[in-house]
Amino acid sequence: MSGDANRSSTEDRSTALRLRAERMLAGRRGQESPVPAADVTALVHDLSVHQIELEIQNEELREAQQSLARSRDDFARLYHQAPVGYATLDPNAMVLQANETLAAMVRREVSSLVGSAFADCFADGDRAVFHARYRAFFNDPSGKSMELRLRRSDGEALVARLTATRALEVVGGTADRAARPLLVVVHDVTEAHRASAALQKEKELLAVTLRGIGDGVIATDVMGRVSLMNRAAEELTGWTLDESAGRALTDVLALVDESSRRPSPSAVVQVLASAGAAAVTCRALLLARGGTERVVATVAAPMRGEEGVILGVVLAFRDISEETRLNREIERMAKLDSLGVMAGGIAHDFNNLLTSIAGNMGLAQIHLQDDELADAVALVTDAERAAIRARGLTRQLLTFAKGGAPVREVVALPPIVAEAAALALSGARSRCQVDAPDGTWAVHADPGQVAQVLHNLLLNADQAMPGGGVVELALRNVDVQPGASELVGPGPYVSIVVTDHGVGILPENRERIFDPFFTTKQRGSGLGLASAYSIVRKHGGRIRVDSVPGEGSVFTIFLPALPQASPRPAAHVEPAIPAKPWRILVMDDEPMIAGVADQVLKKGGHEVTVVDEGEAAIKAWTAARESGRPFDLVILDLTIPGGMGGKEVAARLRLMQPDFRAVATSGYSTDPVMANHSDFGFVARLPKPYSVRDLRAIVAELQSADRGGA
Repeated sequence: MSGDANRSSTEDRSTALRLRAERMLAGRRGQESPVPAADVTALVHDLSVHQIELEIQNEELREAQQSLARSRDDFARLYHQAPVGYATLDPNAMVLQANETLAAMVRREVSSLVGSAFADCFADGDRAVFHARYRAFFNDPSGKSMELRLRRSDGEALVARLTATRALEVVGGTADRAARPLLVVVHDVTEAHRASAALQKEKELLAVTLRGIGDGVIATDVMGRVSLMNRAAEELTGWTLDESAGRALTDVLALVDESSRRPSPSAVVQVLASAGAAAVTCRALLLARGGTERVVATVAAPMRGEEGVILGVVLAFRDISEETRLNREIERMAKLDSLGVMAGGIAHDFNNLLTSIAGNMGLAQIHLQDDELADAVALVTDAERAAIRARGLTRQLLTFAKGGAPVREVVALPPIVAEAAALALSGARSRCQVDAPDGTWAVHADPGQVAQVLHNLLLNADQAMPGGGVVELALRNVDVQPGASELVGPGPYVSIVVTDHGVGILPENRERIFDPFFTTKQRGSGLGLASAYSIVRKHGGRIRVDSVPGEGSVFTIFLPALPQASPRPAAHVEPAIPAKPWRILVMDDEPMIAGVADQVLKKGGHEVTVVDEGEAAIKAWTAARESGRPFDLVILDLTIPGGMGGKEVAARLRLMQPDFRAVATSGYSTDPVMANHSDFGFVARLPKPYSVRDLRAIVAELQSADRGGA
């Protein structure tokens, strides 16, 4: 504002000065009287001021011109050095202006571009396209673009994207908007096109690769929504990519547990929960859309961006149904092979035992006919020994049967170890060195079965050292920490380590030593290690063997321990006192067994009633009770084919007399009553086959307990 005011004041003074000078000049012409000195002085002063004002105006004008030139230079630099090309075109697409960036793109000078046809900048094939689209482009450039190939002077081409806007100045002074020049912006998108082409090629290669992969592949985002799947995945799931895109992975890939058929955990959730630390693998049953079921093996891994951020999950899965079927067939054949070996071993051992029994009994009959009583008794004793050996064989076989849980109690291992060492190596060339420290934790186990395991391992160790030697047997408390062992889980255990220094085990035999009836020894049934393995597993433990041929073997057993528990003290046995005979009811469907039990019990002075099925047992028990002479003991066979067994009989008798005494007897280890007889109301159990001594002992024990309770 101050500059404008100064210029206005200067103009006013100049005008006044001019008027004054003109009046003075006119007066001078009219009269030639001299001009007063004062007027001359004033006029000179005014002229001097005016001169200074003109000089100031000239200086301001020069500064304005210099500023304008600088602005013009700055604009020119920005215009020519812009990262995009600029061209100003008239309605006929003639170049009115162009910047150096555009000139560099086409490898020409700016001066050669100005005045030329813009279409000359394009490759031959794209000129016609430019001419066809330019009129519409010129008339309304907003929102429009063109991608054409620019031709360089050296013959090389680049891809350019053209956008435009209407110029503000008017051509030829007309206000017609349509006559305004078109400002065209030229973007070099060659590299973007190359990257896009490379990406498209990579996508096509990926698509071809995925189509060629026999495994199913599915990709999801971090929310578990399907974004990609290959043809194999479509065939396995029954879903197409178009149908599955955006759906939850669990809808498309329906995986369930093979056994329980419960839905398997989401692979996406597992991968994200682990922050993509590792791939997640599983085996599951795939329920396809059409109802087909397949066993599949899956592996899921994270997809990461450039900065390591998880963008989603890729899951590959393979149909292993046929592989699973073949493995099961191989396993079945292996079991049949093992069963064949077992059957042959059983037949061999039992035939030997039956031959011994039959031969001794036949000879006993001959001696009895000749009144040679002592010789007959000796032969019958030998037959009994053979029968007892047969019982031991069947008990080892029963350890492989399903069910047949061990009869457990809290026991201390050192006494069992000491007794087993003394008995197993009695009369052998080897001796046992026992290390069973005080403070060894108790275990929850069947003492008889544990003793059998130790007996078998010690015999195996002795047989591995034909010339004799030292067998080392050690007990140790072991507190296994999480992740510390591949053999057992975390927790307290007692380890039993049996070490021999014998021939060792060949590597090719190591995987089979626990198979029933597999043996490399001339003397051996092949059941010892197999039964030991089965017993240990049924106790929730594990057994491992380490061996070096020619140096010996180490068998290590881990049994779950009870660090805070104390074994039950041994029962105090009172001196035998003659007991009052009992009335005993025996139920067994096998006449020979029932007859033996009848005679043994009657020889002991008891009154015995024998029945062969459950209904008869209930009738006999009810009749005896109503007559005022109830039974003191009932011995019930648990399995009566086609009739009521001992478990049902006991349940019905308990309703009539809750405190009755019943003993369970059976030759089946699979019956849970034999493992937990007290849970079913029985006071004792008598496994078959049993001897005369076993039957008399169980009755005597119950009579002793009855006297103690009285």
